[in-house]
Amino acid sequence: MGFIYTIPQNHVVLVNRFGKYHRIQKEGLRFKIPMIETFKTVSEWRGSANKDGYLIELSEQQTDTPPRQCQTIDNVTIDANASVYWKIVDPKKAVYDIDVLPKSIADIALNALRANIGKMKLDQVLSERQNLNTKIASQLSETAGDWGIVFTRIEIQEINYSSETAEAMMQEMTAERKKRALIAEAEGESVAEITR
Repeated sequence: MGFIYTIPQNHVVLVNRFGKYHRIQKEGLRFKIPMIETFKTVSEWRGSANKDGYLIELSEQQTDTPPRQCQTIDNVTIDANASVYWKIVDPKKAVYDIDVLPKSIADIALNALRANIGKMKLDQVLSERQNLNTKIASQLSETAGDWGIVFTRIEIQEINYSSETAEAMMQEMTAERKKRALIAEAEGESVAEITR
């Protein structure tokens, strides 16, 4: 990178002087002092929230987490993953205060997901997905400030469970329907008897 360069819109560059953080340069035509100033690179981010290893993106980013095995409070093992939407608001913190930001975001989101699923029954996990998303997002907001980012939203993508669990759920649902049918039939007979 030469003496004069251009930073695209919605990007910044972190400039080091003699190996130490010096300043943030925003979009537009910019200058740097050759051999004295260098760009802080984030090549370990693997293209997430950056371009060419040194242009830090300030637009909203999406990180998809790999599936993680979780245990519900009623001892059902499920695999769950999520999409985490986030945005850098303080590039200095995002680059210098956390080792590999995108990887750390995926890890913290999965840990929060597993912890919250561990406090719920399988039925709750399946029926209260939006509530679960909100809980996880609020838990992550404190860490986000330390890392110079904001979490805009978190969405649980998939919840998978074993075929044995699916079969047990089907049997439970069938039993519940039979129970309701028997109650309705008994109530009907009771009303008929009173009418007679």
